[in-house]
Amino acid sequence: MSDFATFPWPVSPTVTAPDGSDVRVLPGLSGGGMAHFHLAAGRVSKAAH
Repeated sequence: MSDFATFPWPVSPTVTAPDGSDVRVLPGLSGGGMAHFHLAAGRVSKAAH
């Protein structure tokens, strides 16, 4: 098993999800990855396909 990589928290979102959430891609391993999703106060998520 590999060790996790570390890096500073991304200041800007990596991408904006279809529902308007800010997405920051986080470190991962060969078996999978992680991301942090944030929906700002006052915003409403709607289903996207």
